[in-house]
Amino acid sequence: MTRLRAVLVATVLGLPSPVRAQLGEVQVGGLLSYGVEDAYGPGAGLVFGVAAGRITYIGARWTYYTGSETRVTTPTEQLDVTSRVQLFAVDLGVQVPAGAFEIIPGMSIGAARFAQRAQPVGGTAAPSVIATEFFWGAGLSVLGRVAGLVVIPEVQYGFAGDPQLIGPLVHQGLMVSMRVAATFEVGRVRR
Repeated sequence: MTRLRAVLVATVLGLPSPVRAQLGEVQVGGLLSYGVEDAYGPGAGLVFGVAAGRITYIGARWTYYTGSETRVTTPTEQLDVTSRVQLFAVDLGVQVPAGAFEIIPGMSIGAARFAQRAQPVGGTAAPSVIATEFFWGAGLSVLGRVAGLVVIPEVQYGFAGDPQLIGPLVHQGLMVSMRVAATFEVGRVRR
């Protein structure tokens, strides 16, 4: 009987203590990104989001990609064409707890602002040609917590409309990014 009592006491003491559920948190930070296509390349930006109930995520991001420069030969001249893109997007995701991490399948919807500038080899630059296209991307990210910050590596495949620019441009492709954000708790459910 004493053995049963000891097991019962140990079981009751080992039960997790009740915790008030978090209503959500606000995330504010920056991101580093790399897009494999020429218009993208290395990039950086800003993120702002709300993780409601730590179940869903809705946020906004702006990313500026430095792009690339390619040489285009026409029948009359050679041009150095510089391509760049900026993304303005709303992020939507579902946070799935997985131990110490959260797996977040999600998508981004917004606009891609492509810019190209052609400069004749040895000449002066012409004005930029700009085209704004609808953008959406499907992605998967993992959220981890380090020293009061959230660190979120992400892989995303983005699709954008076909911009009419100076030279041909691949407008969709794989992007990888790393978000680092400070978090602020919104509140907790009260009993």
